[in-house]
Amino acid sequence: MRRFIIPAIIFVLSLGLLVFARLNAPEQTSARLFNMTANHGLLAVENPSRRVIHRGEDLKTDTNEWRAYKISVNGVDTLLWLDENTILTLEDSSGPMPKFALRQGRVVVQNSASIMVRNTEIKNSGTVSLVFYSWLDKLDVAYLETSESYTLDTLHPETSHVETTFNPFASSASDFYKWALGTQFPN
Repeated sequence: MRRFIIPAIIFVLSLGLLVFARLNAPEQTSARLFNMTANHGLLAVENPSRRVIHRGEDLKTDTNEWRAYKISVNGVDTLLWLDENTILTLEDSSGPMPKFALRQGRVVVQNSASIMVRNTEIKNSGTVSLVFYSWLDKLDVAYLETSESYTLDTLHPETSHVETTFNPFASSASDFYKWALGTQFPN
């Protein structure tokens, strides 16, 4: 009889901790989704919808598709513009700013957000462009309100900081930047 008491107590305590953790889970992040698709140079805006996104959910685009998101965390809006073939994953929404993981592609982020790319974390409070070349393990970071831009090796970010110059309107993705930096979000 005694051999069953200790495992039963451990089981009940474990179950209690799981229930407690579930009840104290952070609020979900609310996102207002704007689906904007590039089609032969014309932009079509689908009806925006408010929906809840969960930790681990991917925000992604296909070929010839751009998307814009407004993510609200603790009353602070973070604006995201995804270029074609981009995958961005919501990692955490419980802190003061949302945390994302950029899996591949190009994203423009405005306002507070933390973006992880492998071993590299970029914390932002302004407007930044991130381009992750996943097959090269390279990350281009350009702060669009200043002239600071650089390239990092995502596997060894502490030893690979290389200063670069960046003009979004002279890049190969200039149409994307014109769209992203000119988009106005409805309230």
